[in-house]
Amino acid sequence: MKHLNYYAPKTGGGFRSFRSLMCGMLLMVCCLLPFQSTTAQQRQAAHSKQNQAITVSGTITADTEAGEIIPFAVVSLTDVRATIAGKDGQFALENIYPGEYEVVVSSLGYETLKTTITIHSSKTEYNFRLTQANFYVEDVVVSARASSVGAATASTISRTAIDHLQANSLADVMQLIPGADITSSVFKPDMTEIKAPTIRGGAALGTAIIMDGAPISNTANLQEMAGAAGGESTGTRAIDPTSGIDMRTITTDNIESIEVIRGVASVEYGDAASGAVIINTKAGREPLAIRFNTNPNVYSLALNHGVALGQKKGFLNYGADYAYSVFDPTESYDTYQRATARIAYSNNFFNGRLSTNTSLSFLYTKDKAEPNADDEYDYETHNQKDWGLRFATNGTLTLGKGGSSSWSKSIKYSFSFNYTDRTSYYANKASNARSPYTNAMVDGTVISTIPGKEFFDPNGNPITHFDASMADMRAWMTEDTYDYHYNVYGQELNTYGKLTFNFAGNLGATRHRIIFGGELRSDGNVGDGKVYDVDNPPYRPISYNFASRRERAYKDIPFMNQLSAFAEETFRVDLLNREFELVAGVRYDHLFNFGGEFSPRFNASYELIPDRLAVRGAYGHTYKTPSLAFVHPENAYFDYTNFDNKSTYGVKGDAQRFQLITTHAYDIKNHDLEMAKTTKQEIGLDFTWKKMRFSVTAYRDECHNGYSYTIDPANVKWVDYNQYKIVGSYNADGVTLPDLQLDASKTKKMFLEYTSPANTAAYERQGIEFDLDFGRIDAIRTSFILNGEFYDNKSWDNGYMLYNFKSQDPHVDQGIYSSKISGGVRRSQNLITNLIVTHNIPKIGFVISMTANVNWRQKSWKIFGANPDIPLQYLSIADGKIHDFDPTWANPASDRYDEFQQILYNKDNGGMNEMDYFVEPSYDPVMTINLNLTKQFRNFDVSFFAHNLFRSTPLQALKKYPGQYTRRNSDVYFFGLQLTAKIK
Repeated sequence: MKHLNYYAPKTGGGFRSFRSLMCGMLLMVCCLLPFQSTTAQQRQAAHSKQNQAITVSGTITADTEAGEIIPFAVVSLTDVRATIAGKDGQFALENIYPGEYEVVVSSLGYETLKTTITIHSSKTEYNFRLTQANFYVEDVVVSARASSVGAATASTISRTAIDHLQANSLADVMQLIPGADITSSVFKPDMTEIKAPTIRGGAALGTAIIMDGAPISNTANLQEMAGAAGGESTGTRAIDPTSGIDMRTITTDNIESIEVIRGVASVEYGDAASGAVIINTKAGREPLAIRFNTNPNVYSLALNHGVALGQKKGFLNYGADYAYSVFDPTESYDTYQRATARIAYSNNFFNGRLSTNTSLSFLYTKDKAEPNADDEYDYETHNQKDWGLRFATNGTLTLGKGGSSSWSKSIKYSFSFNYTDRTSYYANKASNARSPYTNAMVDGTVISTIPGKEFFDPNGNPITHFDASMADMRAWMTEDTYDYHYNVYGQELNTYGKLTFNFAGNLGATRHRIIFGGELRSDGNVGDGKVYDVDNPPYRPISYNFASRRERAYKDIPFMNQLSAFAEETFRVDLLNREFELVAGVRYDHLFNFGGEFSPRFNASYELIPDRLAVRGAYGHTYKTPSLAFVHPENAYFDYTNFDNKSTYGVKGDAQRFQLITTHAYDIKNHDLEMAKTTKQEIGLDFTWKKMRFSVTAYRDECHNGYSYTIDPANVKWVDYNQYKIVGSYNADGVTLPDLQLDASKTKKMFLEYTSPANTAAYERQGIEFDLDFGRIDAIRTSFILNGEFYDNKSWDNGYMLYNFKSQDPHVDQGIYSSKISGGVRRSQNLITNLIVTHNIPKIGFVISMTANVNWRQKSWKIFGANPDIPLQYLSIADGKIHDFDPTWANPASDRYDEFQQILYNKDNGGMNEMDYFVEPSYDPVMTINLNLTKQFRNFDVSFFAHNLFRSTPLQALKKYPGQYTRRNSDVYFFGLQLTAKIK
């Protein structure tokens, strides 16, 4: 039987406004409607004929010489009906009305078949042949293939490619995307570093990872000790609240395929500013597979199995894996472990009208770094343990009768609930650490080391300041050297639900697919939060004067709830015998007690040469909501000493030694925080000829209000730094406390500064991606693919810098600088190409592939604004106010130069100098060659890989620093082996 080619939506283009687009669509539809007119008798006859339901049947076999029967394959008429074939490979779809249908046939271990058939009363039998997804096929695919997901620019990665790559986690798979720099640390085949996703240079927080229709969320992650005043984060290599998902936690053993959307995604996908990774897990019958993978840094063991429970009884898939990774084979005290387990059930109900897939997953990770036993000065211990459960279910309920004249209808649903328990432990030894601490949390509190003790000056005015509820609170001074540790307990709850309504039909010569729906997300954390020994508190950060720590219970923080709605139409019509497609939609995301945003998105394509050459374009906005750490940040706390006589001479007894400490607390919540907005634009060409497929895409992504913690002049507080002294001398009884009075000679004003959440992170990236697939040359059994990207990236911060040469002194003026002008705009450029050569011998199941990665133009530098060493304004210690700075004062000839010299950000003060303007030339081109080899036996696969096969690690001379060199690819050399046994 000859199969028709499945129609794949083509990527699209941009329009000036949503209103003009919709008007144009309506006008086109109205112009075409007159051609649909027919007589009432003709319509009645057609309707009568169309209502004659029939049964469609057939057999599913393998596309081999023997044509083996494929039992329990899933046969689906899109948006109409689905069924599961029996043991004999035969299927039947009842009550199907005549018309044109898209049919999808799938079975684990075989390539999914998508094609179009026309059903009528004289043609009711359709037999389908599936191509094996293994290494015995001629056109084996071991790289990412260009695809269109809802018309967006995307790449699809198959199970065969994942096996050949020997991937241990999702991070490994991402190196297959066109233009990926395989020398990046993200793609190192180990698991000792955080590996957050990023697409086209966008923020990891803005890259969505969607598994079986539901997103994996990091929104409720609060695992950090650092807050508004900086300091230590937690975990050796644990993902933090301001980043995205750690791809190390996602095993590839239960994945059937992956789609990576780089362009303007459908409005179905929200809460994603820089692309999406869509993961489809295994569902269906599969032999028991046991896989062992090893390289110098990682070993892993996995088991997966898919069981057919019988016709109409569905499938049960289950699997588990364990991975162990060391930072260095000689450092066994620095390790990462991951264990996962999953069980899933899939089936069709109600005569194929409802298809479902439900799963329960378990995840455990442990990231550990202990002191080096051979280093007596190494006291640092990190330990983070995560375990979680994820329940997810999704499916499609079809309601329509189908047929060419009927608007088919279906409802897709997705629901997930995720619980993650995170425990972070950190221990170290603090030195030179004598600092004031209290457990007060109210601004302006003044207490002593004697709980409840009040102090008054000689005039009877109170020195201490606290209310009755604080009578048990105390202040203390830490020792110069002490051991400390702390825990951060997080319990994250993520709930997600989505409903999508689908309609599809024809209006004359035009074809339409309309979707609309909504989402509900809820993210929160009910953990105990930050817990530590108050007598041995965490080491205070030295970069922020007097900044302090407090315990915080995360269960007191409100949940974040988000409601979204979306609508989209796919419009197709033949214009001048060439197909035009437009995908246009709008999405609205609303975060409760925060606000909402609309995001229109458009994709369009037009065939310049039918089935050969197409032009496409796209334009759209995407929004990423802030995480819990940005919406509900921890207060900023400061503790400073007003009186301390611990080491004072003349004290008669220890009972007379005490400290007096003031606490300041500030709410750093930013009520003007916005959703981060990314604007995406594309234009591209797709060319197909015989086996060759060429694609070129020019794009521009920009975000000017990304999330960051930044200093703002409003975050600088002008406070009294009161110092007290004793009145008279200490009583000889060694017990009586002395009277205190203000020491005017030491009392002064000072500034306290802290960071707060803001929309100051910005970037602009433009580039050209290309994916040139030259197809397989059968004579030499070899295929060639050349892909790559040239990009120009700019990033900067729209916030402020505060500067004084005596930066640790809070009692001096502070210069206010623009971060963009004085911190600079970071620029980077690169041209990356990947030549992928794949040779295979189908008869013996042998595949060898080589990837030659070349960095042609690796370059990075900074661009500064005008007069970056001169402040825009300054904070005056004289009155605590902000004043404009006259640039002439920066001239040494000015009579005010000496007054402001210390706030000038110049080389004399450790700031800007002429070398900062020097632009390092592009590095020399460097090539890295990776080799992958797979040999498939009857029930056994052997795979081998070598990264940086020829150990290319050249020295690069630095023009900016004559006589200095940097080693390229210094840590890019890995090799490994994978063994897979399949028991049928």
